[in-house]
Amino acid sequence: RDSIEVETRIGKLEQLCKDLEGIQQQLEDNATTVDEVTYNAVLREDFEPRLIRLQSALKAKFKQLLRDEVPQQRVGSSPLQGIRLPTIALPEFDGDYMQWLTFKDTFECLIHENDDVPAIQKFHYLRAAVKGEAAQVIEAITISSINYALAWKTLSERYSNEYLLKKRHLQAMFGITPAKKESASTLHQLMNLSVIKNIEPLGRKYRGLEQYFGAFVMHKIADNNPKRLGRARFE
Repeated sequence: RDSIEVETRIGKLEQLCKDLEGIQQQLEDNATTVDEVTYNAVLREDFEPRLIRLQSALKAKFKQLLRDEVPQQRVGSSPLQGIRLPTIALPEFDGDYMQWLTFKDTFECLIHENDDVPAIQKFHYLRAAVKGEAAQVIEAITISSINYALAWKTLSERYSNEYLLKKRHLQAMFGITPAKKESASTLHQLMNLSVIKNIEPLGRKYRGLEQYFGAFVMHKIADNNPKRLGRARFE
């Protein structure tokens, strides 16, 4: 496949970069005159940016190919077998705790639990999916078949943090502007907010969070009405 060819070229280019760096370092170490030092500096300034641009272009192409080649999850003897389903885009995650559970469930379904995908390819899919802070979490882990499990475990342990997940979701909830009046329409609008949709399954996942959810709804609907607040009860 195209992605395998590009991945091979990336590997060869990385080895070439190491070889060139070794030769360049020898030249710089052996330089004894001002002219030699100057020449070596100019040489490095010339080839390094070119290699970086080439590496960046190949990696960008590789990530795009991975997205286009996200495998369909194996269906087995399901009635859907043989039906060509639409391709599901590879999820992305940048370290936002609010998006972690969605990313985790999707990535596990498409890639992590897919026995048809080799571990080394799973690692490349993971690298292509994470951005920003999340990418830095596994940046130091060398890409290899044996290291994929370590990379996924490291990422999961970092973001499957019960305390921080609760904290971030609660902060987002209580930052919502209170309702100006009580009505069925207002309640429906409140319950349709994405942060509310995300907190409901989180409450079932982490025991006790549903109590905060009830208090939140009370706070936003009561709109600072102490009598209303005192009469309301939640199951």
